[in-house]
Order: sequence, then structure tokens, then C-alpha cells
Amino acid sequence: MWNAKKSTVLSLVMTYVCAAALIAMMFIAPSFLNYWYNSFQSLVKTVLVVFYCCCPIAFAAIYCLLRLLSNIRKEYIFENQNVSLLRLLSWCCFGVTLVTFIGGILYLPFYLVAGSSLFLGLILRVVKNVIAAAVEIKTENELTV
Repeated sequence: MWNAKKSTVLSLVMTYVCAAALIAMMFIAPSFLNYWYNSFQSLVKTVLVVFYCCCPIAFAAIYCLLRLLSNIRKEYIFENQNVSLLRLLSWCCFGVTLVTFIGGILYLPFYLVAGSSLFLGLILRVVKNVIAAAVEIKTENELTV
């Protein structure tokens, strides 16, 4: 039977898979892009610059996800640390939005990535606000005897 613990473990595994894929892409991307888009060297350079600018942000987001999922596994759900992690995750999305928006000046499809990451960042901000309100309610309930 599928339950919340199995779902959390699956999320952890997928986060590690994404981290491994990101590391692999950091090494494979230049040769892959040069192979497929050999006649478009300016496009290759633009995509690589934007990609490598987004990599530190992506690693920060993966770190936040791993910490958040670890807290969930320990059943630390409504905690201020999770609110901070969700806040940082949303800022990571906004960082990718900024980088890809600037990259969109040279390669228009980056505007799709910028719009998507902006929307995801906004969703994360709403979830962060919900969790922050739940933390506040939990704190008030713990103080009530």
C-alpha cells in the first residue's frame, strides 16, 4: 500500500537522481550542444552560459529539497526551518527567472523557462506562507495549557 513515507522516500530518490543528472549535464552539455548545434556556435555559447549560471542555483535548490524532505521523514513538518527552506527554494526559482530572462534577450525560448520558474517561485511563496501560518498556529497551541 502506498503511503506518505513511501512518497517521501520516492521524492528523496528523485531528488538524488536530479542531482546526479545535473552533475552529468555539467560535463556532457558542451560536447552534446556542439555535436547537435555545430553550425550555431553563438547559440551554443548562450545556452552554456545561461546553463552554468543556473547550476549553482540548482544545487542550492537541491540542497533545500534534501533538507526539507529529511525534515519531513523525521516528522518535523510545521517548523520554522521548513519555512526558511521553502523561502530559499522560492528565491532559487526567482534567481533562475532572472538568469533566463536575461538569456532570453539572446535566445527567445529562455523566456518560457523564465515564465515557468517565476510561476513556480510564486507557488512556493504561497506554500511557504501557508506553512508559516501553520507554524504560528502550532506555536500558539503549544503555549496553551
